[in-house]
Amino acid sequence: MSTSEVVSGLREEEDIVEWLVDRLAAELDISPDDIDVTAPFSNLGVDSIIGVSLSGQLAETFGVDMPATLFWDYPTIERVAGYLAALKKGPLAA
Repeated sequence: MSTSEVVSGLREEEDIVEWLVDRLAAELDISPDDIDVTAPFSNLGVDSIIGVSLSGQLAETFGVDMPATLFWDYPTIERVAGYLAALKKGPLAA
């Protein structure tokens, strides 16, 4: 699947949450069912290395630079998904 197909498939915030849960579960080597989308990343075991890795994946998927502090500025999966959904509705939605 191409990056544009992935991004076009992430139409809703819920889709972005699912994408983030899947990637985070893979990074942490845990089941997606074990991830609480309202828990702070620090409680999930996300460190700076995992944060940088996920930021890079998001930048590649969305085709924009992600702030280095993304996971600290938006400390839960829900909050990151909300931020990304807002980006999609802005200049990225065109």
